[in-house]
Amino acid sequence: MTPKCSKISYREITGTLKFHTAFAIDPIKLPGEAFGQRRIWREIGDFAKRSRKPIHLSDICELIDTKAPSLAGYHVQRSQEAGLVRKVDRQGGWVAID
Repeated sequence: MTPKCSKISYREITGTLKFHTAFAIDPIKLPGEAFGQRRIWREIGDFAKRSRKPIHLSDICELIDTKAPSLAGYHVQRSQEAGLVRKVDRQGGWVAID
């Protein structure tokens, strides 16, 4: 399954974990995130929604636990492509799109 979020399409893994009948455990439905696929661009969108002011690269570096602004910039760009945030102005940062 390949859902889309604006310009970004991503692989979504869903399914059910079934155990042998000898264990007597009911099947467990697994969401895509349970497989460890971190979608940082979604996290940035949620972070921007919760923030009362525009977010900056330093905030995103802290969010994703990196010291590389280029990596943070890459993920912000993906968040913009997904339609979750928009740039306010040259040095104003990014805000969530409602």
